[in-house]
Amino acid sequence: MMGQDRKSTFDRMRENDLSGKQESEQVENYPGGSHSRNVLFILPDGNEKFLNYGFLISADYNKNDDCIVLEFTTHTVTIKGSNLSVLYRELFEHIPKIITSTEERYNDLEEDDKSVINSIEIMAK
Repeated sequence: MMGQDRKSTFDRMRENDLSGKQESEQVENYPGGSHSRNVLFILPDGNEKFLNYGFLISADYNKNDDCIVLEFTTHTVTIKGSNLSVLYRELFEHIPKIITSTEERYNDLEEDDKSVINSIEIMAK
């Protein structure tokens, strides 16, 4: 019995779908542990960039400016928005899988306990 459960979990891990859920939230999270995790940044112009958490050196959260600065070995990512303390704590745990920027005019539509990202800037070092 255990072998069948492991195979089922392994098959789901190999397909990268442990939850069976559709991806539709602004900040998506990994459902469980894995050995290699990436974070995908979706920019307002539709361009995308992913970086590996293994190359994340440090992160700073400026509460006054509601700004997060992520220092990767090859890039610096600056995230601006509102209620970013929630996202900062999730980044500390390497939880976010997808981080999407939205226009400020949609800020009031988001729940009060969620982070709202209005700007993502990615600069190569």
